[in-house]
Amino acid sequence: MNINDFTPEQIEKAKACTSTEELVELAKKEGVELTDKMLEEIAGGKNWFESFMDGMN
Repeated sequence: MNINDFTPEQIEKAKACTSTEELVELAKKEGVELTDKMLEEIAGGKNWFESFMDGMN
């Protein structure tokens, strides 16, 4: 999965999330499975959106 698999609307929704919890909830709603690595990086303080986008490439 990479960033091109997402619609512009999905990307904007992800950018609008203000917390990790919101991002995880959005991912579930959109049918996107976050990897363990992405969740670990987010929990460890890495910028959640950066981590999300890194995982999509």
